[in-house]
Amino acid sequence: MKGINPALAEGNDDFLIEMADQFRNEGYQQGMQKGLREGIELGLELRFGNTSLNMMTQVDRIQDVNKLEVFKDAIRHVRNPDELRDILGKL
Repeated sequence: MKGINPALAEGNDDFLIEMADQFRNEGYQQGMQKGLREGIELGLELRFGNTSLNMMTQVDRIQDVNKLEVFKDAIRHVRNPDELRDILGKL
């Protein structure tokens, strides 16, 4: 079969399972990132008002779910947006 990946043409189930797992993991990561970003945006707005939303540009660049979690959790504990900006700059 010309133009078909040999692993697919031979019916390599392991390859298909690996690809499905990879797509599932990527989808999970993207879903986590989206949910965390939405939570961060809401937290910023509720805690510090609309003016704090300018941090979202920088937040949107963060791909690491753990870093997004750290930032989300920091929203509860900082005293002001400047402290939050300091944390964001270190992520």
